[in-house]
Amino acid sequence: MSLISVKEIIDNRYKFFIPSYQRGYRWGEKEVKDLLEDLAEFEIHSKSEEFYCLQPLVVKKEGEYYKIVDGQQRLTTIYLILKALEDLLSEDYGIEGFFSIKYETREKSEEFLKEINNKIEDESKENIDFYYIFKNYHFIKNWLKNMQKESKITKRRFTELLLSISRNDGVKFIWYELDNNEKEEEVFARLNIGKIPLTNAELIKAVLLLQIKENKEREILINEWDNIEQKLQDERFFGFLTNEKYDKPSKIEFIFDLIANSLNKNFSFEDEKKTFYILNNYVRDEKSAKFIWKEVKRIFRIFEEFYERHDFYHIIGYLTNKNSPINIKELIKLYSSLKKNEFLDKLKEIIFENFVFEKDLIKYKKSKEKLINIEELTFSEHKSIVSDILFLFNILISKDSKFFRYPFNLHKEESWSLEHINPQNPYELKDEEKKEILRSYFNFVDNDLQKEIQKAIKNRDFDDVLQKLVDNDDDTIGNLTLLSVTHNSKIGNKAFVEKRKEIIELDKSVEFIPPATKLVFLKYFSLNPIELYKWDINDKRDYIKELKDRFLKFKGEENGD
Repeated sequence: MSLISVKEIIDNRYKFFIPSYQRGYRWGEKEVKDLLEDLAEFEIHSKSEEFYCLQPLVVKKEGEYYKIVDGQQRLTTIYLILKALEDLLSEDYGIEGFFSIKYETREKSEEFLKEINNKIEDESKENIDFYYIFKNYHFIKNWLKNMQKESKITKRRFTELLLSISRNDGVKFIWYELDNNEKEEEVFARLNIGKIPLTNAELIKAVLLLQIKENKEREILINEWDNIEQKLQDERFFGFLTNEKYDKPSKIEFIFDLIANSLNKNFSFEDEKKTFYILNNYVRDEKSAKFIWKEVKRIFRIFEEFYERHDFYHIIGYLTNKNSPINIKELIKLYSSLKKNEFLDKLKEIIFENFVFEKDLIKYKKSKEKLINIEELTFSEHKSIVSDILFLFNILISKDSKFFRYPFNLHKEESWSLEHINPQNPYELKDEEKKEILRSYFNFVDNDLQKEIQKAIKNRDFDDVLQKLVDNDDDTIGNLTLLSVTHNSKIGNKAFVEKRKEIIELDKSVEFIPPATKLVFLKYFSLNPIELYKWDINDKRDYIKELKDRFLKFKGEENGD
């Protein structure tokens, strides 16, 4: 281990090579700004014999290149700073050119860096590395331009720090050059475990690429990786696979988690790097690396099959997002062991395992001894069951539509509750609340009822008229629908007619309302929707019938959606 100044790297025109197992250039403005400000503060406040020490640059010599094992983010940023000072370096110090950096996975990366001052934004969109390079270069240019205005140092003094002119040694890297017999993959893993910037996925990618010998095969893996990650980043695609809010930056890690859990079910400790530890222990040679990657592609192909088939998508999304979700891992195992039509039948069996179908009756197994008709399920006694039934109802409506996919990504952003279609316990409300309910009905009823409402409000005797307008206080599934907690709190104990208006306005403002809930308040299921201002016993009957018909159709329909 030794020290090497930025000036020495410039003078020797070192050629650096970023191997494929390294992640690309990913520093954001914060990291760049922190480095710039730190350098400026050092130049202002430190003694002349001191030098600024950058973190280690770990390299391995290969021909005319130094392969970077660690430190490429700072090295690339130093290069961009020098490029931003290029005119001054050329005109005042006679320095033409610095060192070069080449990325194995990015064609034209060396040229892009060299010509960054002539590049336009559209060219930076070719890949993510170019985007960060372009963005940070212009950030550095602006920062240097405004540096003196903010009472820091001059651009010239900043340049002389980098060139070791303003002080003895200026800016130095800790230089660690590996011996030929040192395995760079082991060094890479040792350096990066525990560092926040490197995710499990990035570490695993390095482990796989280090074991694959052929450059062409490495390139293929990298391209396949990018394609899989891009697809998984689509929340519409990823949303149906799990009910978790999976907030890891790299979604491919979800697949690696599944594989790691299969490889080592008895892994004893929990750690954010658990998946990496398991796979790093498993991948010891090219054969095991290729096996893991083959397994990643197999699982992803199953995800695609689940997504592309309209029936699979909705049924699997229901099972992975209901109150007692089934892990996608179990569904993959099931799918891999059965024919597609057998798989679909098995999913139906799982969904209806607690239901008994008797002609037009659907009963729920409350216990081994007791069955209860589905229409008798209540909010107070069977809340979780009713929630799952109504969730399934929404899923079946979406599945049957052919033109609409239930947005599981939006579903899991919310907490869900059961909304009473008619207000719950209207007779237990305060007088002012009862008055508001009666007023909401006033413009929708005939003259006789209008007179009764006026009289009730005047005499503050509300219950008799409420009984005519609001169907009996009802806690059963026929008076329940699914709504997010946020929207439920807005609607509260309002009358049906007011709730209907609220739902329509929410839908107009592109708020997500489950399809069955929207159709309930539009009275889509009601065969004779005469009175749109209230939800009566006939509406409930038609609603329950529609729900049961959908269940019966789904249970008995032919496979091969």
